[in-house]
Amino acid sequence: EFLRSLMRRGLRGFKLVISDAHLGLKAAAAKALKATWQRCRMHFMRNALAHANKTQRRMVSSSMSPDRVPARGVSP
Repeated sequence: EFLRSLMRRGLRGFKLVISDAHLGLKAAAAKALKATWQRCRMHFMRNALAHANKTQRRMVSSSMSPDRVPARGVSP
């Protein structure tokens, strides 16, 4: 309903919604906004680190830093 209210107030041109992986928000982005969904980097990183043990967290974090991960469609 919140997203529809934004549209009623004139917000247009959605192409991408970036959020956590909440299923309701993902469904709303697809249905109400007709937009592509992308997972927020911060939430992705938090989830990845939650699965790494304490000795692996620094390695996981550094391997996923923005300067080490090429953008989609860009060769390293």
